[in-house]
Amino acid sequence: MELIIKGTPEEIKSVLQAIGGSKEHGEIRMPEYEKSRESLESKFQKLDQTANCALKKANSNYNLIVQSMKS
Repeated sequence: MELIIKGTPEEIKSVLQAIGGSKEHGEIRMPEYEKSRESLESKFQKLDQTANCALKKANSNYNLIVQSMKS
C-alpha cells in the first residue's frame, strides 16, 4: 500500500489530526502483523530467558574462579 498526501504543511497537519482523532483509528486491525508481532515477542522472551540463564552461569563460574584464586 502506498499513501501519498500532498498539500501545505497546515493541510497535512489537519488531515493527520483528523485521522488520529477518528473513532475508527483505534479499531484498525492487521491480523497478519499481530501474529508476526506475537511470534517475535515470544521469541524475544525465550531469547531473554536464555541470555539470563547464560549470564547467571557465567557469574557463577566467575565467582568460582575468584574463590579458587583466593585459596
